Amino acid sequence: MGIDYGSKRVGLAICISGVVVPQQPLLEPTWDDIVSRLRELAEGYGPGRVVLGLPLAASGNRIPLCDEVERLALHLRDRGFEVHLQRETGTTLEARQFRDSSRRDGKTDSLAAAIVLKRFLGMA
Repeated sequence: MGIDYGSKRVGLAICISGVVVPQQPLLEPTWDDIVSRLRELAEGYGPGRVVLGLPLAASGNRIPLCDEVERLALHLRDRGFEVHLQRETGTTLEARQFRDSSRRDGKTDSLAAAIVLKRFLGMA
């Protein structure tokens, strides 16, 4: 399961039989909302690893959101998830190439989550 985390929108993606599929994003969720949705996905598609995008700057330097993402990773691990961090630099820009929309409905974030997951799996 891939996650593109943001404080307003959280993009989600899953890998089904080798195909990465964006999921319905979460809008303004709490961390417990994220846990609940991941559990739903695990029930429907089987347990798996969580790949959480780490938002480093293009230079590779940490940005303030990195600390929050790392705290979320700990929160998820404390609830039984196997969590891996994957650099997500450029995923939102790449996702926008596939979606001609400036709406902030979270769908671009789920496409970015799919890219994060593909990178982790060596598919991108």
